[in-house]
Amino acid sequence: MLTNSSTTQAPDLHWQFYTKQGNEQMQSGLYIQANKSYLAALELAEIIICNAKHNKAPVEMIHLYVVSCHNLANCFLKLGNYAEAEQCLLDAYQTTDDIMEDENLLMEARSTGYQGFQISFMQLSDFYGSTGQKQKLVNLIESSKAKALEFLALVKKDMNF
Repeated sequence: MLTNSSTTQAPDLHWQFYTKQGNEQMQSGLYIQANKSYLAALELAEIIICNAKHNKAPVEMIHLYVVSCHNLANCFLKLGNYAEAEQCLLDAYQTTDDIMEDENLLMEARSTGYQGFQISFMQLSDFYGSTGQKQKLVNLIESSKAKALEFLALVKKDMNF
């Protein structure tokens, strides 16, 4: 686990370090080590998002979290752990949905959450499609469509159209 002092000065730089390290380890077939690096990157991404939400700042760093979840999911797939891979992708999907729906955030931040939601949706769709989980894919498409339409209606209302 990372200490708070190691993340207070540029957590995004630390995130880049752990992500790059994990990528290199994945390319070398060192999946267990990559898993540890990606977990460290994910922890930093969670801290970054939490700080942004707490300070009511834009959550443009949501992409760090989505990338971290995707990287970790790919690593779990290489290790043959499909349940953990799915959970990582679901976490990204849910977190981006939560940001998108958070009425305490500015619409700009919520829109960034929507962008992450779209990416997370595609990654989770690819996972369900490639693993033959047709019913989960159908359910995901239906619920995501409803969530997207609801959010876009809010955007339209916010813009006074």
